[in-house]
Order: sequence, then C-alpha cells, then structure tokens
Amino acid sequence: MKALKSYIYSFSLSWNSKKISSIIYLAYFCIALLLTIPFYKLFVSISEHSLLPANLLQDFDATAFGDLIRDSGKAFQVYFKGFLPWVIVFWLMGTLFYGGIIAWISNPNGTLRFRLFLDKCTQYFWRFVRLAFYMLVIQAIVALLIYVLPVIMIGKEGVTDQYIVRTISIGILIHLVFLITIRLIADFARFGLYQKNHHKVLKEIWISAKYVFRHLGSLWMIYMMWVIMPMVLVVIFYILRTTMTIDTTVLIVGLFVLQQIFIWLKISLRIQKQGMYYKYYILCQVED
Repeated sequence: MKALKSYIYSFSLSWNSKKISSIIYLAYFCIALLLTIPFYKLFVSISEHSLLPANLLQDFDATAFGDLIRDSGKAFQVYFKGFLPWVIVFWLMGTLFYGGIIAWISNPNGTLRFRLFLDKCTQYFWRFVRLAFYMLVIQAIVALLIYVLPVIMIGKEGVTDQYIVRTISIGILIHLVFLITIRLIADFARFGLYQKNHHKVLKEIWISAKYVFRHLGSLWMIYMMWVIMPMVLVVIFYILRTTMTIDTTVLIVGLFVLQQIFIWLKISLRIQKQGMYYKYYILCQVED
C-alpha cells in the first residue's frame, strides 16, 4: 500500500515541480552550449568544403564521416581531449542539484525560492560528492566480481557464438539488477544525510543498505512502475526520429526542440522518482 501511495503521489509532485525542472534544465543547457558551440564552429570550418553535411541530411554516411575524421583527426582530437573535464562537470552538477531537489520534495507545498534551492545544493554538495564517489567504487567492485566468471567462461576454446551471447547477456542482466539496487541505496542514503544533517557518509550507506534490502520487494515494485514512463518516452522519440526525414531547416529546428523537450521531461522524471522514494521513506518512518 505504501508503494502504491508513493507512486500515485509522485505524479502530483512532478506536476508541481515544473519550475525546479526548468531551473535544472537551463543550467544544463547553458553548460551544453559551452561545449556545442566550439564543436559546431570546428565542424563547420572543417567540413565547409566537404559533402558530409549534405549527405547527413539524407542519411548517416559512415564513409563520408570516416573520411572527415581521418582527414581532420588532429583537430577533433584536441577537442575531445578537453571533453573529459566537462563530463566531470556534468557529473558534479548532477550531484550538486540533489540537495535542492530533496529540499523541494520534502516540502513541495511551500514556495520554491531560488536562493533557498541554491543554499541547499551547496550545503549538502560535498557530502553527496563523497557518497557518489563511494557508490562508484562499490559499482566498480560489483561489476568486476560479476564479469570475472563470464570472461573466464567465454575465454575457453571451442565455445559457440550463441554461448558467448547468452553468457554475456546473463552477466549484463545480473549487473543491471545490482546497479539499480546500488542506486536505490544511494538515493536513500541521501535522504538520511539530509534528514539527520550529519557528515557520516559511510555509516549512512550502511544504514541505507539495510533499509533497502529490508524493503527490496516494494522498492523494486515502485521502480518498475516508474520506469514504464521513461521507456515509453524513449520508444516515442525513437519512432519519431527514425520516421522523420531531416532534410529542411524547419525539421532540423523541430528535431532540436523535440530533443530539448525530452531532456526537460527526463529531468522531471528524475524529480518524480526522487519524490516517490522520499514519500515511501516518510511513510515507513510514520508506520515505524
């Protein structure tokens, strides 16, 4: 019952979170512009005497794209070498916003003040960075343990392609289950750090792990209910993208706008998921 209440509640929360979704979207959009504008200028300067842009409007031409990369590889290499720091920036931004998101979902009926949102983002930032780092380490260890056996199994002589595909698929499925469970532990550890307002990250991870495994069935149920919407959006976008022939400026702009809408919806769904888990967390506390 708590799981169903939490899932239903998350829709009203998502509807009331349009402003915070827009704030986060604009922050990501501004950072993305800093990356895409230099790349666009580089691409235009390199391909201005190439047929690649015209070819790509009709369909992806691997040969033309390969020629461009081969002929201008050094220029692209310089750009991509500087891309890794920006990946870290995006990761840190995602971690930064958790404090503000949790502050909002813990009091969704209040007034969202931008200053308060930023204060909560910065107040919990370093604790959440430490938490994210520890969870990355745990995920790496789990992935290593999961894939050691499949690698040994497919490394034997005489194995068929079917056997390799089946073995790898089973490994990926098991890894996916652990990945989602680890992310659940991270989510509830953030709630604990926020509510208790302490800095004992490892202790909170242990408390969260015990909590998640105690309620694993219900948490997986509401996760599976929630994941339906993102999957539907992905399918819709894939159908639209594969059925559209992008051959005019209007369609290019339309596709760009459609992509931005999907990014905004992705952020909104992220807030919905956090609100769903937080509601379940509070309901369990009330019941206990």
